[in-house]
Amino acid sequence: MRFILAFIAPMLAFAVDGTVVNQTNGQPQANVIITLIQPGQGGMQTLGSTKSDTQGKFTIDKPLGEGPGLLQALYAGVTYTKTIQPGTPPTGIELAVYDSTTKQVNAEMNQHMVLLQPSDTGIQVNEMLLMRNKGKVTFNDPSNGTVRFYVPPGSGQIRVMVSAPGGMPVQRPAEPAGPADTYKVLFPIKPGETRFDITYKLESASKEYTGKRLIKGGESRVVIPAGVTLEGEGLEQLGTEPTTKAKIYGVQKDSYTVKLSGAGSLSAEAPGGAAPAEGGAQRPPEEDTGQLPLQQTNPRIYEQLPTVLALSGAVLLLGFIVLYRSKA
Repeated sequence: MRFILAFIAPMLAFAVDGTVVNQTNGQPQANVIITLIQPGQGGMQTLGSTKSDTQGKFTIDKPLGEGPGLLQALYAGVTYTKTIQPGTPPTGIELAVYDSTTKQVNAEMNQHMVLLQPSDTGIQVNEMLLMRNKGKVTFNDPSNGTVRFYVPPGSGQIRVMVSAPGGMPVQRPAEPAGPADTYKVLFPIKPGETRFDITYKLESASKEYTGKRLIKGGESRVVIPAGVTLEGEGLEQLGTEPTTKAKIYGVQKDSYTVKLSGAGSLSAEAPGGAAPAEGGAQRPPEEDTGQLPLQQTNPRIYEQLPTVLALSGAVLLLGFIVLYRSKA
């Protein structure tokens, strides 16, 4: 008997276990599907899967290899992810899940920013929507989407990156929402802040851009790089970002049209470019979109590292601009 225990004990030490807690009611959650995933050079490898018991407990008798691991909990149609960092004990982990609703009760737009970068071939547009869920229920509407946005006619391929609270950016398709030039994103808005980054290029010889805000609430901003001037009604100049010298305008209307002159850019591009977004909106791709390369098709984790770093730099830059909210 001692021999058997001595043989089994080292194996159990490598098991991943914990408890699923429903943060909506504060109680352990049963019947949640738990999956253990290991990122690596060959992509994402599923090590094991189980279901939480009546006390919310779960155990996966599979050891993690070198590097971080991911625990994914599927509950009420929404996936919740927790990272297991190297050196962190894989036992006693608490996985948080929430109840879901199709009603936009607690989720609201906190910030809306549009960065316009004109060039000789058109206008590169980077739009950011920051959604805040102040409640304890996830907003998830698989039919109608959780976010809708407008893209002017004549734009190229639309790319959408979404960052859930505490999560890494992931790519999601922009799907037609019914009205002309209106799109939706099917992505749950969990408690906390969820960020949607939308990029496309507008072919406009006149350098005109028409923007529309489809989600109420929050503050809307238009940002242009140094060397670019802007004309249009319903915008109030708020000041200049001190590092990049980008000009920031407050938007007073839900719909506005501006005319740009000059050229300028704030974004950087990763080496080698990127493949078109898989499953993106059906607009004709361009040979040179000038967009940030966001994701390769079925990439290996280390091969896409330059792309991730370039995207992170752009995200940080846009984040600093959003934080700069003082009036001139």
